[in-house]
Amino acid sequence: MFPADWHKRIKGLVEKFNPYDPPYEEFFPIDHVDSWHSLEQWVSSLEGSWCFRGQRDATWLLTTSLDRAVRVEHQSEHSSGYYHLPRRPIESDYLFRFKQQAQNWNAHVPQRDDLCSWLAIMQHYGVPTRLLDFTLSPYVATYFAVEYEPRAHCALWAIDLDWVETQCKQWFATKDIQIHQDPETRADQLNDLLLSTDRVDNPVIIPIRPRRLDRRMVAQQGLFLCKLVDQAPFSTILLSMLYHSNQLTLPPVRRVNIPTQQRIPLLKKLREMNLTRASLFPGLDGFGQSLRLDLEIKAADATR
Repeated sequence: MFPADWHKRIKGLVEKFNPYDPPYEEFFPIDHVDSWHSLEQWVSSLEGSWCFRGQRDATWLLTTSLDRAVRVEHQSEHSSGYYHLPRRPIESDYLFRFKQQAQNWNAHVPQRDDLCSWLAIMQHYGVPTRLLDFTLSPYVATYFAVEYEPRAHCALWAIDLDWVETQCKQWFATKDIQIHQDPETRADQLNDLLLSTDRVDNPVIIPIRPRRLDRRMVAQQGLFLCKLVDQAPFSTILLSMLYHSNQLTLPPVRRVNIPTQQRIPLLKKLREMNLTRASLFPGLDGFGQSLRLDLEIKAADATR
């Protein structure tokens, strides 16, 4: 599927473009599926450990909610563009305010220094954070890609977790730090890293598995990916990691586009697997929204 020199070509392309705003579609391979069977074939072609993210619009990049929230467009008579508000002080302020108020609605909150769990809860309740939601299940990610009707294509992203882990180990090695495999010790290590006020000088993305998992994260087989450099977009860091990787034979970042006409057939297949809004969002609100989608599927079948 991929030419033997694909990684060399990618490096050559990177050197030709503006590193702050490159055409990402040139670097992340795009596949296409036109049926449930072709989706299963695509999933089975991925070897090793991967995480997945579904997005309703195939033109959207992998962007954290905080990066989207702090982006400011500007336009004048002679120029136009965008810039970002300072992320770290905004995140610190929202984190402090969320900790102040969370105990008023939830008696079981994380320990004050468990930043990974606090960020996960903030993400859960819609506060912009540096985290990006992923799942270990390609079919859960497919559900989130097709739940709402896209304009043309939706997308399923896949990132090789073994590759991410290797990149993390190499970065930690430059700091004379050994990554612990024990989950509890590793959680402490990641909290210390995220709480550090020192500027991280090497763009890298790390997987986050919080100590505290709510019912939704368990149902969705969820985890987070987190970028350590504040000022760089998530996709830019991915591209940098790809560029500086050695001996890659296959792309560690993949994307598959799903046409809108496959949305209802895929939703019906996912429903057979009990992947619905009700199962992925345990509670009355999830069940209620699942009825809306159930009616949409019935209406689509009646139209046919």
